[in-house]
Amino acid sequence: MRCLRPCEGRGRRGRNPRAIQAALRLAETLVAVTHKVTLRNRGVTFHVAEDEPIYAAALREGIQLPIACNYGGCITCAAKMLSGKVRQPKGTALNRRQSQAGYILLCVALPVTDCEIDVGVESHDQLYQNPFAVAPGARLRR
Repeated sequence: MRCLRPCEGRGRRGRNPRAIQAALRLAETLVAVTHKVTLRNRGVTFHVAEDEPIYAAALREGIQLPIACNYGGCITCAAKMLSGKVRQPKGTALNRRQSQAGYILLCVALPVTDCEIDVGVESHDQLYQNPFAVAPGARLRR
C-alpha cells in the first residue's frame, strides 16, 4: 500500500530527519502539561512535562547535573526542594528523614506543580548525618 502523504513522496529535497525529529519532540512537549522548574542556586528556569524526570529535562536544556544510577537507587542527584511538589515513584534511595527534610531525586522526580530547587553539593547540608557526631551542647562521658 502506498502512502499518499506529501512528506513521504519520492524526490523531495531539503528533508532533514534530525530537524523533523526535533520538531516532533518540541511539539510533544508543548502539548503535554508542563511545569516551570527553577534551579535557584544556578539561576536557571526551564519547563518540564509531568511525565518527564527533572534531570532528563535539564539535560535536554543543556544543563548537566550530578548523576550516577539514573533510576533512584543512589543519592548522587539529590536536590533540596524549596517549593513545589513532585512524584517520585521509583525513588528508593532517600530515607524518611531525608524526604521530610525536602530532598528529592532529580533522576526520578516528576513535577506536579511549579518547583524551586537547590542542586549540587551546596544543597546537601542536611542530607547526610554523622551517626557518631556529638549533638551541640551535649557533654561527653568520661
